[in-house]
Amino acid sequence: MKSLLLGKSPGEDGLSVEVLWELWEEIGPYCLQFIHEAWHNKQIGNFNTGAIIKLLPKNEKKEELCNWHPISLLNLAYKLVEHILAKCLKSIISKLVDEE
Repeated sequence: MKSLLLGKSPGEDGLSVEVLWELWEEIGPYCLQFIHEAWHNKQIGNFNTGAIIKLLPKNEKKEELCNWHPISLLNLAYKLVEHILAKCLKSIISKLVDEE
């Protein structure tokens, strides 16, 4: 979890990675329980899968829609599970697929 990127905008829950580190003693056990349940149940609760879609300008020409790109702001719990799954898949895929 230390490899989660800092300085990213929070999702609907309003929690950033910085908050996670600052309050780990208090909320860490809940995060670990959530990850454990998501792993064993093979699903994440609906309240954690929502995203806020924001449009960011690509350049100074903001009048045209093609000059904007969307980003998804995800809840912290979802980011944690996604990060862990990505690490697991990366180790499996690297064994199955040649890097070239």
